[in-house]
Amino acid sequence: MKFRILISICLLLLFHLLPAAWSQDSSPDGFYGRVDLGGLWMSSKSWLEAGDDNRRLETLDQKPKSQSEWLPVPSFELGYYFNHDSRVYFGIPFEEEPRPTLGIEFETPAGIELGASLFYGIPDEVWTDPYLTGVNRVETDETRFGGEITCEINGWELGYELEQVDVDKDDIGKRFSELKRDGMIHQFELSWDIELGSGFELIPGAAYTLADIDGKANRYNGYTANLDLEKNWENIELKLSLEAGTHDYDAIHPIFSNTRKDDVYEAMASVSWFNPLGFEGFAVRAGGGYERCNSNINFYDSEGAFAFVTLGYEFGSTRKHRHD
Repeated sequence: MKFRILISICLLLLFHLLPAAWSQDSSPDGFYGRVDLGGLWMSSKSWLEAGDDNRRLETLDQKPKSQSEWLPVPSFELGYYFNHDSRVYFGIPFEEEPRPTLGIEFETPAGIELGASLFYGIPDEVWTDPYLTGVNRVETDETRFGGEITCEINGWELGYELEQVDVDKDDIGKRFSELKRDGMIHQFELSWDIELGSGFELIPGAAYTLADIDGKANRYNGYTANLDLEKNWENIELKLSLEAGTHDYDAIHPIFSNTRKDDVYEAMASVSWFNPLGFEGFAVRAGGGYERCNSNINFYDSEGAFAFVTLGYEFGSTRKHRHD
């Protein structure tokens, strides 16, 4: 419910911003903006995903039911470019989690690009106790917030993200201290942008995650490898992404009497059509993805898929910097 309320607030904000879009110019520096509105379809099979279809389970060996829903997708960014390549901005990213983000990016005289941002995730619904059987499980809010810093030089980008996780009513953490879910997540990322020519870019990357969660059975070390491929034509942008990783947990799970290990896979594709049918400044975006988790504890096996389509408009200096 809170998710839908926040989505509605974002939509109202975007409709107030749209009339200003047509009054902006395209100077290299100055104010800019982007707004995208559309729809998102999501489908999942997971006992951890809160929803009416999986509210009740009789045993921990059951297979989860498939759940799906449609949601509005508001995404926007407002900012100011200065010194041509540096900027400050605020918005909800388009291709990441729906979390309001405030950030700054700038380039040093030595050609090093630095960035810093703060974010606050839209509260998500989780179960107060995911392992209850024979009764209806109850939702509670999980909130995530934190910050990120990045450094880019000669096509290499290094990033560090710190995220605080806060579960409002953590009943399972009260029942078993080893399963508390509050804590801090540290993530270190390294990627390399390789220009292949003819509009192609290949971006291999790797990440290490240290989940310092209060419950020792929920702490883990994560190792991830990913590969992105981008192709740009005059008004078309295609993005493909593959990711694979593993999460190694620290302690024996008190309910399943085993130390958890998850293998996670994800694939995503998206296409953006800029200036469709000659409508300057507009963009149509569409895409989808699939993710899967294979765990040595069957309860944590999950899979999900999503698809989206949006119509956007960008104004001010955004377009010039995108084509630079």
